[in-house]
Amino acid sequence: MCDIVSWIEKDGKLYWSRDDEILATYGEVTEDHCGHSTLRKCQGITGGENYESAMQVPKEIAASVNRGELKLLSRAGGWVGLHFNEAGINDTPYWVRFKDELKKYESIPYTLDNHGAIDKKWIILESIDKSLDMPNVNSKSFFNACNQAWYQAYVQHKCQAWDHARDLCRNNDIDNSLVIAAPIIDGYETSKWYDYAKRRSSIIEAGYGFLGDIDGVFYVYKHL
Repeated sequence: MCDIVSWIEKDGKLYWSRDDEILATYGEVTEDHCGHSTLRKCQGITGGENYESAMQVPKEIAASVNRGELKLLSRAGGWVGLHFNEAGINDTPYWVRFKDELKKYESIPYTLDNHGAIDKKWIILESIDKSLDMPNVNSKSFFNACNQAWYQAYVQHKCQAWDHARDLCRNNDIDNSLVIAAPIIDGYETSKWYDYAKRRSSIIEAGYGFLGDIDGVFYVYKHL
């Protein structure tokens, strides 16, 4: 699927999809309509250059989005409530919350200096080499938490926003991306998956390494 806002530039003009055109052509608006093929069919466009983005768009398109002309498309494409500022930069409230959280965690150094308090529920290993003597350690609880978070994003029509957030965390080599991307989702503060993510994140913040978990029990190492 293309990014939530797709447009074509041709002969100095901009072309982009709007809800009313999609409804008139297809009778409904779904995530499959987030793309250039829908735009070309609705407006009969050939040639031109394809562009797409959820982060920054031309000012004319930003104004169209803000007027609600892509409201159904934004909802179907997993960016409910999408909004841009006058410069065409994404300033959707939950995206701004995420960016603030990302900035905060980027400032936390990732060092194995063991400076923080040890949680009684951690199983501490002197080094990551000691893991060779352990039973198979997995991240089943982590994957369950990720699935729960993504499902909530899907239910709230924010799944593409959630995917963008997780990708941006990974691109910045941030291990605790689950907790950083959490602000995308309404009600995340009281969710079980967020509590799990915070507990896992606290390992890195305390200056320890995270090896894995078995049924929510964290295996932590002091040194490489």
